[in-house]
Amino acid sequence: MANPTLPKQDDLVGNPTAGTFKTALGQFFDYVSGLVAGMIPNTPVGNITATDVQSAINELDSKKVNVAGGTVTGDINGVTAAQFDNSSRLATTAFVQRALGNSQAIYNLSAATTLTAADVGKTIVLNGSSTYTVKLPAAVTCANGSNLEFCSTNGASVTIQVQSTDSIVCGQGTYVTSMLVQGGDSLKLCCNTSYGWQVVAGSSELPYSALFGASLAGNGFQKLPSGLILQWGMIGAYQSQNNVTASFPIAFPNETLSIMTQRTDNVASTGTVIIAGWTKTSFTIYDTAGPAGDQNAIFWFAIGH
Repeated sequence: MANPTLPKQDDLVGNPTAGTFKTALGQFFDYVSGLVAGMIPNTPVGNITATDVQSAINELDSKKVNVAGGTVTGDINGVTAAQFDNSSRLATTAFVQRALGNSQAIYNLSAATTLTAADVGKTIVLNGSSTYTVKLPAAVTCANGSNLEFCSTNGASVTIQVQSTDSIVCGQGTYVTSMLVQGGDSLKLCCNTSYGWQVVAGSSELPYSALFGASLAGNGFQKLPSGLILQWGMIGAYQSQNNVTASFPIAFPNETLSIMTQRTDNVASTGTVIIAGWTKTSFTIYDTAGPAGDQNAIFWFAIGH
């Protein structure tokens, strides 16, 4: 039977004759039979049984999405979008798994810019040859755990600065409002809406690392990742031909390796500054220059670990 159709409504209005009613009923049955046959492969029209109808119903039921209390409980199979698709399509688990760990985009900058929440997840390349400032998005506009990544090809330093009352937390819990990213350096920040941004990676944090701890004062020190520590200072207005003791800015944890001195009074002398003794925390000098009691001053430099 080709293209079965439903009976016309006019054929059943009023008091149709038995023949008309029978014809209309046959047309209706043929129409339904055609639909069911289309759902059940290899089932000829006109040979539909109750079992065939139930099979069709079961087939449709197996393909439906089960919803209970507004929650989808059945599996939904989707089409996995092309790699790096950035449209409003729904993502399959295959797409998400493939995209894990990737930046959403490369964002090239060469001038002062204020970033927004839309820039979260990007790798931001700091180009140019002059200094400028890049302001971070306000933390409250971003999601906890969202990241911003910077790398610099700039010949000058670029300042990464917070907005409002946000802070950048780096090193051993140091709160700052800005950080410098020098040429060749990198910086990765993770949003924490309670205070701002947490440094989680990048060479720009090294000055705040305990491995590179330093005090750049007149009497100061510089730590190196190898464990080596450099210290320096000045002993001023001491009397020659006397023992004079000076303390290191910080103690050497293991050993004092070397101490060097140099006079600063710009007066030629035949005397010698002798290192008379040392510990992990201090050292003692004896200046043989005359006359006794003459006022002198020296710079000193020490190495240890």
